[in-house]
Amino acid sequence: MGVGGQHLLPRVRPAGGAAGAAGHRPGGRSGRCGGCAGRDDGRAGDDRDAGRHAARAARRSVSARPAGSGVARTGLAGAAVGPVRRAGSGGGTGSGRAGCGGRRSRPGAGRLVRRPGAAGPPAPGALTVFTAAGYAVLRVAGIHAVLDFGPHGGSHGHRDKLSLYLYGDTTAWQPDPGQVPYAHAEFRDLYASTQAHPAFRVDGAEQAECTGALLGSDSRSVTAEVTTAYEGVRAVRRIVAGEGFLVDLLTVTAGEARRITAQLRPGTALDVQLQATGPVRTTWYGDETLHGWHTHRAGVPVRPVSAPGPGPADDPQRVRTRVDFTAVTDRVTFASVYQAGSAGPAVTDVRLEDDGLAVRLADGSTARFRSED
Repeated sequence: MGVGGQHLLPRVRPAGGAAGAAGHRPGGRSGRCGGCAGRDDGRAGDDRDAGRHAARAARRSVSARPAGSGVARTGLAGAAVGPVRRAGSGGGTGSGRAGCGGRRSRPGAGRLVRRPGAAGPPAPGALTVFTAAGYAVLRVAGIHAVLDFGPHGGSHGHRDKLSLYLYGDTTAWQPDPGQVPYAHAEFRDLYASTQAHPAFRVDGAEQAECTGALLGSDSRSVTAEVTTAYEGVRAVRRIVAGEGFLVDLLTVTAGEARRITAQLRPGTALDVQLQATGPVRTTWYGDETLHGWHTHRAGVPVRPVSAPGPGPADDPQRVRTRVDFTAVTDRVTFASVYQAGSAGPAVTDVRLEDDGLAVRLADGSTARFRSED
């Protein structure tokens, strides 16, 4: 998975040497060689592990690499922030230690500087879809949302279909939980589980190892489904970029009444406010603040429950507030609206009605969104 913890990758063979040769250096929290990271990131979409690099790009977008890491900072689309070259030559970090090729670098090498007169890359659109890897990245007003619908990923896979990860420019509000070192068997199973992800569960059980499907997308929305996570259950998740806010619509349909749960799994401090009427409110903290409104289809009782649980895998002892929204029914739509604290006009109310979701704004306008295709 992503780098909420250390996702261990196979040892990289340095150019011209055997695996484990002198000069191959780990690259910090990601567990990847600092000099090889740029080569690895270019393979996003080739296979499931490459798809995981796309999720890592989202994590790296909220934490700039330190000077001397040897690669340009990347945005959520995996594109470098700007054309860069290294000052000096050699593949090292500027510390004088050997780089990936076993060569020692000159002091100051590895600094990132922009070529004079070089234009930056074109700004990405609101939506980028990595179809083969099974990720969609949607950007709106300070929110970067990542929808996971792709292949399971073999022995590295997590049971996390239709998870929704939320990042700010500098804050990981709801990140991919990552993975601990594989020697920690109990924690490894925990972080690979459906329970650990901002996904959906049925009858409290784990999802099957399965692959979702992309149903459709346009310039500001994407829809994906999974039909094999639970026998007889179809789930569809649609995320939409509104004007200054993000809409998330998760519809789960079963052939009979089942216990269906939508999960929030924050990586930051979270407040939950239950109101006598109207949506449940959440506030997500960090360097930036995220506001959330959570509701469901009228006529279906939904019970929200919050409980402490382990945070992302970089520190399993850190406690975070987990929230489950559960309904016993054969069909339910869970609707959430997210808005960064810096965005506007402010959302004032959210209602899920028969004809779709209505979002009311402080300027008096109302935006409407259909729940699924």
